[in-house]
Amino acid sequence: QVSLPNPEYEILFKRIKKLESLNQQLLSENETLKRLLNEKLTDEQDHLKLVMEIAKMK
Repeated sequence: QVSLPNPEYEILFKRIKKLESLNQQLLSENETLKRLLNEKLTDEQDHLKLVMEIAKMK
């Protein structure tokens, strides 16, 4: 078993937590995009809403 000095452990732990958070955010955005793409676009207004939602995610 490898033991890291406390400061190194804390840095790695914080980085892992940040990456996990970013991953959750991306998964959520992906689900939103899937939902939007599965909705039927009935008119130009719906199409515009979809484009705006996608643009907000960038």
